[in-house]
Amino acid sequence: IQGVPVDEFPWWMEGLSNCKLIHLDDIDALPENAAAERETLTKQGVQSVVVIPIEQDGGMLGFIGLDSVASKKKWLTYHIDLLRTLSHLIADAFIRIESEKTIEYMAYYDHLTGLPNRTLFSDRLSQAIHLAKRNGRFVGVLFLDLDGFKMVNDTMGHSGGDALLKELSQGLRNCLRKTDTVARFSGDEFLILINNLIDEKDIIKIADVVMELFKHPFSIYEQEFYVTASIGAAIYPFDGENAETLIKNADMAMYMAKENGKNQYVMCTSDMKERVKRNINLSNQLYHVQERNELVLYYQPQIKLCTGKIAGLEALLRWNHPKLGMLPPSLFVPLAEMNGTINAIGEWVQIGR
Repeated sequence: IQGVPVDEFPWWMEGLSNCKLIHLDDIDALPENAAAERETLTKQGVQSVVVIPIEQDGGMLGFIGLDSVASKKKWLTYHIDLLRTLSHLIADAFIRIESEKTIEYMAYYDHLTGLPNRTLFSDRLSQAIHLAKRNGRFVGVLFLDLDGFKMVNDTMGHSGGDALLKELSQGLRNCLRKTDTVARFSGDEFLILINNLIDEKDIIKIADVVMELFKHPFSIYEQEFYVTASIGAAIYPFDGENAETLIKNADMAMYMAKENGKNQYVMCTSDMKERVKRNINLSNQLYHVQERNELVLYYQPQIKLCTGKIAGLEALLRWNHPKLGMLPPSLFVPLAEMNGTINAIGEWVQIGR
């Protein structure tokens, strides 16, 4: 039987919608307003037909039926019951398929932007790395974080912030290749997978294209907003040989871009990775500096130049690290401020131990 457009069967579709059944032992018995149906069925040699709709939530998904071409056939209750059973099975299958699609979407896609989430991104990145190992190519990861996104939320509300994220998501999709992947990592953070790079330096060209997006305003509720972004870039295999390491190093480079003044991209380097590793170790060790008596105070006299006499003292804090030696405050105080140990260190200095 050849496919026939549904709009060529108006009487047929109306009968299914109203009566939930088309039962014809003889096609010649079709009324005049079903001339189109009679002509189509006759051309295909159909002499008898019985059809019921396939329904879901009150809507018709399609229909299923039996037809006879050998002779005119009298359809029995058995045939109709069989079709109803098949119709329910097909409708249930459609429901199950739609439910599986919904579950899969919720598991692997961001509900706001429609972009892949971090789970799907990591999976695609792992596949890209596996392919790159075989063909000797490079894989790039860009970690993008918006600068000053809070300003949009404070000005336009969270709905305005959501609108900006949607517009940015579409812009990122449009400026990249179909083979690349843009994912929403969390909040105002995005991940970009650059597949199949022939030259490791090609990631710089792509980062330039992405940064170009932020040279133009975003239109949010008929109001223009200029937003910038900080981007960190990591490349397989230099900055990691698995998805987790590449994402971590791209994230690290992104924070370096913010420290350097924002609105720029920074490539991950070996020096950067060593510095971060060192800072993590120092940060963890700061929790034990007092119990190990590693903090040291030096008192430097303040001399009044006009008299040459001592006018006061200046307390200088040092960390006598067991392996690295005497460390200046410029090295460990910022770490103490980040991990919260600065308050305890400040109290120790005030006591003057």
